[in-house]
Amino acid sequence: MNNALRVEDIKLFLNDFPETNKLLGESEFTPERIRKAIIFTIDEWNTTPPETNIYNEATFPYKALLLYGTTYFLLLGQGIFKERNHLVAQSGGLVIDDDSQGGFYIKMADYFGNLYKNELIMKKTAENINAGWETIESEYMSIPIY
Repeated sequence: MNNALRVEDIKLFLNDFPETNKLLGESEFTPERIRKAIIFTIDEWNTTPPETNIYNEATFPYKALLLYGTTYFLLLGQGIFKERNHLVAQSGGLVIDDDSQGGFYIKMADYFGNLYKNELIMKKTAENINAGWETIESEYMSIPIY
């Protein structure tokens, strides 16, 4: 069974479809941005100490961790974009403030970033411990327990 997280899984989790984005009328995150966020998440895993197993998109075994990390990178990038383009326009009593949600995106990115980083540390620690136990040998390993 292929355990890879798909673009469709992320879109479903974020409910990011043209019909659900009433104001935009289109998906907020393109498949290319989602794929890049998946790659960033896996790259962060592979480069975070301690050095354990190295994974790619097809072999990454922790689907929830990948979901949290991908969501973190997507929301953080979108929050930065919205803050950078935040401009309030006012004319004749009409106020347009369509990129005002940058702070909300960054707050949600922080939430998913914390989930992701805590889970990453727990999984890396577990893999490191398991790798250590595989290499410890002792003369007591063959003593039967009664």
